[in-house]
This record gives sequence, C-alpha cells and structure tokens, in this order.
Amino acid sequence: MHIIVDANILKPTLQKLCTIANRSSSVPILNCVSIRTLSQDRVQLTATDQDAELIVTIPAEVIESGYWAIEAHRLANAIASAADGSQIKLKLVKDNHRIEVRHGRSGFKLPCLLGDDMPHLNFTGAEWRIDLAGVELTSLLDVCSFAEPAKGHRLYLQGVQLRTLDGKLCSYASDGHRAARSPSDIEVPDGFCDVIVPTGNCHRIMSLFKDSTDLSLMAHKRMIFVGGGDYQLISKLIDAEPIDIERIIPKQREHVVRVDRKRLIATIDSLIGLTDKETRTLRFVVMEDGLYICLSEKTDAEGESVLEAKCQAAAMTVGINGSYVKDVCAAFDTAELDIHFDNQSANLFVANGNQKTTCVMPIRVQDVDINKIGLGAD
Repeated sequence: MHIIVDANILKPTLQKLCTIANRSSSVPILNCVSIRTLSQDRVQLTATDQDAELIVTIPAEVIESGYWAIEAHRLANAIASAADGSQIKLKLVKDNHRIEVRHGRSGFKLPCLLGDDMPHLNFTGAEWRIDLAGVELTSLLDVCSFAEPAKGHRLYLQGVQLRTLDGKLCSYASDGHRAARSPSDIEVPDGFCDVIVPTGNCHRIMSLFKDSTDLSLMAHKRMIFVGGGDYQLISKLIDAEPIDIERIIPKQREHVVRVDRKRLIATIDSLIGLTDKETRTLRFVVMEDGLYICLSEKTDAEGESVLEAKCQAAAMTVGINGSYVKDVCAAFDTAELDIHFDNQSANLFVANGNQKTTCVMPIRVQDVDINKIGLGAD
C-alpha cells in the first residue's frame, strides 16, 4: 500500500476515528484504524469498538492499493505536526510489516496489522428506512441530550428513544429524575420499530451529521445505521424495553408562569453555588406578579430573588434541582419560557416551547409563606 493524503483532510478525520478506537482495549486490533484503498483517488478509513463503527471515505492519491490497520492514536501523534496543506505519505514497508509515515522532513515507521483481521459490525436486513436532513435528526437528539443519564443508571435509560407519536418520529429521554420529548414532522415508515440509541453514539451522530443535507437512517432490532456524505456510523442498540415517558408528562397544565429565559438562568446561577452540591435544591414559589426563588430550608446559607413573571397560577411552593432547571432552559432558544406547574399534589415542573416538552421531578421542601416575602420584583 502506498497513498498520499492532504493533511487538512487526514488530521480531522483521524481525530473523529480516535474517539471510537479504544487505546485501552486489551484486543490490539481495536486500537487500530483500518485503511483500505477503494480506487485510484479514494480510500476508506474504519474504526470500531465492537459497539459502534465509524466508516469514512476520503480523497487520496493511490499509488499502490492495499488494506492494512494501524494503531489510531499513534498515527494521529505521528501526523499531528504536519503543516496545513502538506502531503502525508503512507507506504507499506513489506519486509517487516510496518507503515512508513512521512510529511515534510519528518518520518515514522509504525507497526501494522492485516486489515482483514479487523472486526466489523455487519449491518444487514434493515426493517425500516427514513431519509431526512442531518439537522432534523440532530435537533431531535439535541433537545433530549440533557435528560440522558450518566453511566451506572439502569440500562434502558442510557440513551435516547426514537419512537412514533401520531405517525411521526419523536425522541424521548429520561434519567428517572427528568424527562424530555421532542416531536417532529418526519413521517414514520411502515415496519417502524422503537429503538434506543446509546448516549455516546447520540453525541457522535450530532457531531458527524449536523451539516448533512441527505441522510439515511436505517435500523433493525439490534443495530442502527446513519449515513450521509462520506460518513457512515453503525451502532448497536440498547437491548431493553423502552419505558413509556408519555405517562409521566402532565396532560393538565392549568398553572402557567411565563418568565425571561436568560434572567431565569442568571438567577439560578447565582443561587445554586450556595446550595448543597448533592441536590442543588431550590424552592420556586409562584406569586401573583412574579416567581420567587430561594434556597432550601436545609441549606446553611440564605439567598433569594424575585423574577418578574406573567402568572396564571395558584400560589404554591415547588422544590426542584436548580441544575436540572438550567438544563431545561438550555434546551430552548426562545426569549421567554412558559413554565407549567401542575397541581401541588403532583408537583411536576414542565417547560414547553416550540412543541418541545421537558419535565423535572420535584424534591420535597417546606412551603414558603408568601406573606413573609419582603423582596420586590426585579
């Protein structure tokens, strides 16, 4: 194998592949990126961790064809100093199974393995296919990303659900304390089955395909395929029964408070630094002409603020994790945010804008006597 690739193409491509190639894996081939020549001017690079596989096709001058695998992070280090616009040469040294890497006046020889030894996720037999723009899919995943759980949560919560809602594609996510739903106008084809895409691969999809104009989304019960332009991503799905998030999103929304989104974020920022780091509990008190926010009674510090708000709600006190409320605010880009408080016995905090809905489960707190609130609204 002997190829020449532009540094401006190979360097960013390799960075993306290195996010999948696992340098800590005990299986050496999983540390590698495979390089396969496709034609006289195209090569294909592939990395896998056996849960996800990224395939990228890039332009290159192919002098001699071949199919080899090189340790991804070593190759990335070798070409890191290549000047923008320079030519990177990769040539197989046949006598000792090494790849010679040269750019400018720098040269390296890296050990390589046979490309045929590289494992692959074979995606075949798609049960359904949706053609859409990259921005449509990434927006579905992005609005739910704040509700994705950290590692250690229950398996079926570790990702974003793609489901059907009124015949259209809809995304859901929850970590058990907060949840999000984002509907779309994308028609769901016959044979569609609900899937749960792992958290890490949701972020990869958003990063890789946000600018794609023509995107193909295909899946069966075990894998999902996303392809657009020169990038293809295959991911295993989470093998678990999706929970019904619809049932925890309140249907009755009688109590509505409209506030300035940025002012709400700034107010919460000033208060949560004083709260307990484990719960970040704040008390939200609905008043006739504003939203009063103060620290939990269990916090040794004191802090309070009143935001101007348009209230169509009964007086009530709701305890909520302040960091979760910030995440909710970040999921929207509207100037004002409608906050729907359910009745006090249910105590659900719901934000709804542009048909995107999020909710946060409450924390039990002591009620605030609104007659003793002395601050005027900002």
